[in-house]
Amino acid sequence: MPLAFSPSHVLRTCLSIVVLVALGCTGSDDGPSLEAQREAPLVDSILGEIAEQEELGGLVPSDVRVAMPWQQGTIVKPPSGGEGTSTLSAVTVETIENFDRIVVEFGDRDPGLGYWSELLDTPPRRCASSIPPESVAEHWVILRMSPAQAHDETGTPTVQDRVQRVDFDNVRGAEIICDFEGAVEVAIALTRPAAYRIIDVGNPDRLIVDVIR
Repeated sequence: MPLAFSPSHVLRTCLSIVVLVALGCTGSDDGPSLEAQREAPLVDSILGEIAEQEELGGLVPSDVRVAMPWQQGTIVKPPSGGEGTSTLSAVTVETIENFDRIVVEFGDRDPGLGYWSELLDTPPRRCASSIPPESVAEHWVILRMSPAQAHDETGTPTVQDRVQRVDFDNVRGAEIICDFEGAVEVAIALTRPAAYRIIDVGNPDRLIVDVIR
């Protein structure tokens, strides 16, 4: 479902972002394999035409760092240059006019944060275990962030509601399934596979996953 982009708002971002568009790509606890990353097309400079504010679900275009196109593939943005760890403060789920939105908020975000996401047709597993998420679904979007954490230096969780259950048309829930050794994974439960996109936003710092209904 492509968006009708407006040429009046243009985002120029120099990042190293790997986009895998093969629908058969599967993930693991360690993220995409090195082989998959080597074979993927490397986009060193992204010129994205940012849609009008209503097409971004109310986001202010000038706050958007990166807006990936709608797709059903895998997105990889490797960690780059930062020396700190980004700390999550909240994970929320909301519904917009034509899509459902999962928002990951940060209390402290390092500029070098990396992330990858993919669409799965089997339930993911919690890190270092074979336990599935609490939500029951046949399709999932997985968002992994690194270096990141959802707890403070004492081990106290910084995200209070780590399991979100909703009854939207497609998204049925989102939950943190891994918070271990500098990586955080959020599993998004879907009733059916659908195109999704990632939007990287500042003011305040957020990483957004939108899923078509």
